[in-house]
Amino acid sequence: MLAFTSGVQTWATRKALAGQPQLKGEVGSVAAGLNSAEIRDVHVEQDGIKISAKQVDAAYSASDYLSGKKITVSRLSAKGIEIDARNPSPKAPTPPPAAAALAPFAGILNAIRLPGETRLGTIDVEAKVLLPNNQSATFTLTGGGLAPGQFATLNWKATFADATKGAPLVSATAAGVMKVRTTADLRIDAVELTGEASAVGPGIPADRLKIELNLAQPAANAAETALARIFLLRGGAATATPEQLFNVKVDYAAGKPTMSGAWDLAVRSEQLAAVLASLGLPEVALTGKGTFGYNLDTGAASTAGEINGEVSRLDKLGAELAAIGSVKIHTAFDAGSSKESAQLGKLEFDVATADGRKFITVAAQQKLSFNFKDKKLTPERPGAELARIALIAVPLAWAQPVVKPRTISGDLSGVFVVNAELDGSRVKLTAAEPLTLRTVTLKEGDKPLVDRVTLSVSPSIDYAPPRIVANLDKLAITTPEGDTLTGTLGANVTLPPTTIAIGSATGADSKLPGPVTEFTAQLQGKLVALTKPYLPAEVGPLTVAVNAKGRHDGVSVQIATLTTKVDREGGVALVAIEALQPISLDLAKQQPSVPNAAAPALRVKRGTIPLVWAQGYVARVGPGLCGEIEIRRRTFRRHH
Repeated sequence: MLAFTSGVQTWATRKALAGQPQLKGEVGSVAAGLNSAEIRDVHVEQDGIKISAKQVDAAYSASDYLSGKKITVSRLSAKGIEIDARNPSPKAPTPPPAAAALAPFAGILNAIRLPGETRLGTIDVEAKVLLPNNQSATFTLTGGGLAPGQFATLNWKATFADATKGAPLVSATAAGVMKVRTTADLRIDAVELTGEASAVGPGIPADRLKIELNLAQPAANAAETALARIFLLRGGAATATPEQLFNVKVDYAAGKPTMSGAWDLAVRSEQLAAVLASLGLPEVALTGKGTFGYNLDTGAASTAGEINGEVSRLDKLGAELAAIGSVKIHTAFDAGSSKESAQLGKLEFDVATADGRKFITVAAQQKLSFNFKDKKLTPERPGAELARIALIAVPLAWAQPVVKPRTISGDLSGVFVVNAELDGSRVKLTAAEPLTLRTVTLKEGDKPLVDRVTLSVSPSIDYAPPRIVANLDKLAITTPEGDTLTGTLGANVTLPPTTIAIGSATGADSKLPGPVTEFTAQLQGKLVALTKPYLPAEVGPLTVAVNAKGRHDGVSVQIATLTTKVDREGGVALVAIEALQPISLDLAKQQPSVPNAAAPALRVKRGTIPLVWAQGYVARVGPGLCGEIEIRRRTFRRHH
């Protein structure tokens, strides 16, 4: 009978705690009998986390368990539980445990088996958690009534508080009811949870979220269904009408390793207006629906759906975007995956104006498959287009936040096609329609830096590791004043290897090589107004021709060939520059070099320069200048 005395039980508990070297523990008293148990003043510390409980009480029937393995608890109470996690100590690394074979998933409820017929009268638990950075949380659980065939009702509440001055989230509360029903064959066949959550903080509205979660499995061999719904309760009124935002349903097939489900989304702009306004973001409305599936044996997954949205009040991102108004967004997708590959059956993405005019469209043109092992992209129809991207008069005002404090106007158009080789070794992007920037105007205050410029070019990118070849063909720049510039630009980039040995025989680290770019440029045109904002005097129309070829490796720039010619109106030569041999510029030392230092490196020919061009520099010295200066030729040599 001594084993049932409080003194012996307290001594045995203290001795058991003392035998745990990683655990510090104290216990005030322990008293346990056949029908009840009481533990007082428990203090435990491990890894810097301290747990204490003032009192834990339980009333139960030991005879029920001994006679028929029935778990009967008429009362369970835990008061004054506090978890102090403010100063956790780092744990010593431990080797990971050997991976255990997982049982095949058979549903959430189907995996739960009670150890015996379980009955619970009442439960009353309260706990407080002290967190770092002046944060804390509390949790309470009350209720009871658990018995086979009956719903137990458990009331739960969790709170969070941050005492830091100026914290964006001062407090948050979630509370609700959970109902659980058990069966005579020791299963849980239904779980119903409802709750509401709210938050308090600067700029956070009084709106609340309501959550509903239902799990059900009518029989041991029946299918299992999970349903989750999220509602919005606007305002602080207790009688606010729930507005459904999101709904998802998952079905687990009985006896089969497959899960399938459907979802739908409906969020109106005004529902999130207060939250978005507090964050300085535009208003957003979203609607959509879709399906999904998953095979637990094979790992195969699939999903398909459609989402439509509208974004308004773009002026929240910048007053200059107010003229755009609102935009509509549409996306549709159909995709899947397995352990070996991922598949894309459908992909559409559109952005349109409020009246439905599309100005951005992205669409996959055929089904694609990507193999994880060999990293290869396989199209359904080799040689045909993979994807098409269209830009239709996209307002350049969208780039206003990037160019601030300058202002920009105009629009952007172009159609691009993406192709790839069957083995995934090559990806190409070409222009089906030229990329065109129309009537671009860029101002700094009231001063125009670029005025009504139109640029048209046909870009192409060819990626075949380790090379990227990019070309800007059919380049044409025009202005209403008569400026014209045409030509081509090209770059051939060789990427460094992905694996590089670091270090040398001496142990010193070597520099990682960067990409090597070979470039070409051929430009010719007539400049009438484009140069005006950058020159001190009116120089009149200029005819320009540039032909250059070189190489950039991150360390130096090498100019293989260079010819530049600028003529004044009427064909009068102004300046001509010609490289007579390759020229290299060390970027770190800012020092040029040539293969033959004894030979001329660069020839500069200057024609007639009117003195009136210098008027802006001598306006304070005299009444004016007249006349011309003519320089015939100057050849530069590289001297050591």
